[in-house]
Amino acid sequence: MLLLLALLISVYKYFGLRSELQTKYFAVEAEFRSLQASFDSELNLRMNEWTQRHEREIRQDAVDRSRAVIVGKVTEHVVPYFPQFKYNPKDARFIGSPLDFVVFDGLDEDCLRKIVLVEVKTGAANLTKRERNIQQTVLQKRVEFAVLRIQPSGVQWEPTVVE
Repeated sequence: MLLLLALLISVYKYFGLRSELQTKYFAVEAEFRSLQASFDSELNLRMNEWTQRHEREIRQDAVDRSRAVIVGKVTEHVVPYFPQFKYNPKDARFIGSPLDFVVFDGLDEDCLRKIVLVEVKTGAANLTKRERNIQQTVLQKRVEFAVLRIQPSGVQWEPTVVE
């Protein structure tokens, strides 16, 4: 009987402590959520203030970047007509990507001297990884010419004959 009474008292205390612990947990969780909401609100307020203070600079930066891109794109198209372009503009073919031009030097005169791959850069722009890869491939003379013949009977690659 005494053992049963001790067990009942223990169970009563267990559920009392459990209830008290849950109450404290929910209070801490509510406080955390309140602090989190306050933090988020403060963060948004400060971000909005910063954006308003720097909006003019942000917009000017976007305009400057856009202008630089447009100047670069226009320059790419008209560069064969610059006096400094050392090839006949009629020999230049704009491809845009991954390089800007293929120049068939002398083609207009029916005397092809060489083929030149040209990448146009403005300002201090550097070659991209792809452009450097193409440059290295050309320098290592890993360049081929291929003919793909399309017939009603199908598509066929013609072998390149080196004389």
